[in-house]
Amino acid sequence: RVCLFMYNKCMKKIAGLLPFFFLLVFILSCSKEVKRPSEDAVLTDEALKLADSIRAAYVERDIGFLGNHFSPAGLSEIDRALKGFESVELTFTPAWVDIGGDAVRLRLVWSGKWKSGEKLKEERGTALLEFSGRPLRLDSVSMENPFLHR
Repeated sequence: RVCLFMYNKCMKKIAGLLPFFFLLVFILSCSKEVKRPSEDAVLTDEALKLADSIRAAYVERDIGFLGNHFSPAGLSEIDRALKGFESVELTFTPAWVDIGGDAVRLRLVWSGKWKSGEKLKEERGTALLEFSGRPLRLDSVSMENPFLHR
């Protein structure tokens, strides 16, 4: 009986201190400084978002948007490629990002389906998108360019 009495008394003290403990943990966790993402993380996020925006503009045939993000030579090549099909499904899967100074190199795996009339052509590949500047602009696409329908 004595052990049970002491156990109940101890549990009441612990239960009484528990709210203060949680309050202390909450206050200490709120007082920490919020960590900002690194510059590399910000550049990586910007490159991934821009690559997806360019992909979406290509699918929607938005030449205005593409013109703002490609060189004139690259845009004329893409404009010719856009005339070779009626619709496209294109997906990107990022593989890795390399950052050196202001340059960002994004390697991605892509998969596409181009439809022209009744003809459906499926292709896959790996591309290297090279961005530079602030805000980022696409300088070049090498390896297997997903924007040039073959």
